[in-house]
Amino acid sequence: MTWSRMSGRGHLWAAEIVEGRLPGPAPYVIVDAPQEPGAWVDWLTAGARRLAAAVRDGGLDLPVWTWRPREATAGFWLRKLLHDGLVHRFDVELADGRLGEVAGRTLGVSTTCRRRRRWSSSPSGNSSSSRRAR
Repeated sequence: MTWSRMSGRGHLWAAEIVEGRLPGPAPYVIVDAPQEPGAWVDWLTAGARRLAAAVRDGGLDLPVWTWRPREATAGFWLRKLLHDGLVHRFDVELADGRLGEVAGRTLGVSTTCRRRRRWSSSPSGNSSSSRRAR
């Protein structure tokens, strides 16, 4: 199975869970991706937009089923599938011997987040010399 088929099916499955506000997993129905690879971008985009719209309508904190009971919210699905997409993109670029824009930015964010520095004010704008950026 290609990454695009797996990812597209994941978007649709998660959208169904969020749209239905399901307390348990939705039945996993295999939805065929378009046969023509040129149509995959539109198909993937439509599924991702459907999920984003469902989360936007219900809110990030909408209680829905996930396999992580402590993170059983619609926002989990949005974060999970965004993360999966970035990781798979990075893997493809790495396997192809190049690090493109997405992977480069991901590495830049990881590197930046690892540095520690003092903030002159907290992210909320309140002064606090004890807060640290991570």
